[in-house]
Amino acid sequence: MHITKHYVHAFRNLGEIHLDPSPFLNIFIGDNGQGKTNLLESIALGLSLKPIHSFKQNADLIRHGDEQAFVRIHLSDPPSSPPVVSLHISSKGKSAKLNDKSIRDASAIASVAPLVVFVPDDLQIVLGSSSLRRRFLDQVTANLYPSYIKLYREYDRALLGRNQLLKSSTLDLAQLDAFTSVVVDRGTCLVDMRLRAMHLWLPFFREALQTISGDTLRCELTYQGSFGATTKTDAIPSLQELREQFTVRLKETTREERLRKSTLCGPHLDDLCIILHDLMARQSASRGQARTIVLALKMAHLQTVHAHREVAPILLLDDVVGELDEANAARLLETIRELKAQTFLTTTHLTVLPKAWQSYPFRELRAGTIPLS
Repeated sequence: MHITKHYVHAFRNLGEIHLDPSPFLNIFIGDNGQGKTNLLESIALGLSLKPIHSFKQNADLIRHGDEQAFVRIHLSDPPSSPPVVSLHISSKGKSAKLNDKSIRDASAIASVAPLVVFVPDDLQIVLGSSSLRRRFLDQVTANLYPSYIKLYREYDRALLGRNQLLKSSTLDLAQLDAFTSVVVDRGTCLVDMRLRAMHLWLPFFREALQTISGDTLRCELTYQGSFGATTKTDAIPSLQELREQFTVRLKETTREERLRKSTLCGPHLDDLCIILHDLMARQSASRGQARTIVLALKMAHLQTVHAHREVAPILLLDDVVGELDEANAARLLETIRELKAQTFLTTTHLTVLPKAWQSYPFRELRAGTIPLS
């Protein structure tokens, strides 16, 4: 699977760009502020309906002076009827189509074209808050099980309704029970899918970490649930066990929920625990160790999706390869080459890249456009 054509108009600071990308490595160079990250944002938005970074409003996605923006992505498979994703953005909202059929969430696209993103902020997966680790875990799970996206939307809507009821001055218990039933049902399925996803990619992570670190880092990953104990993925509870744990925990927190006016357990509060040498990595890891762990996580993400779905994800690398030493950069390049993963890479200068990457063709971005060579 790869992008065969990519069209962008008035997205962020980008003007009009027509790309016929290479099925392997696509390098874009340019000074800061020229649109490199925005080009990757447009790909991420087209394939996941979400940009890489958060924006306050849709108007922030449209070039200053324009009223709307467009993104269109042509994909390679199946050859008999290659998919086309079209996205229209205005200040009022976004509308997406897959082969001229309107879509409401990204599950239809994710089932066709899985996406892996690696940006400098990903260092915070190890060192930052639990929300960043949940986001990473959600990305991996959605790439393995595209139905996860729709399921999470349903959970999120029910959770919002439940929290609104908990905030109201008069609590409607019948309505609360109705929302609770959906929260438990969808939330249980989400946790089950996360655990199964972890079970699949943990062996790839351990192998990647051993290769990258030379077996100098001893790192374990566990799922820290807000209901039930810490879970190792070699002993995944059944759906029924998870449902019972979730239900019991909600009953236990009923009084505190009403005081705090919020749902106090569920997958929206769970964490991916990264344990380095028997200590929490977010407290003990150096930046170098965190970078190594994140690289292993990303390589395992690529390999797991390829092994489980027999398709290579499309990879976006935003100004991160220059941060890797020659050996790790070479390992990443070899992984990409082995999987035949189409890759879009940005950097300020070609010389910033490790030598192994410098021999590939590149395009220059300047003031939101790609000048004709």
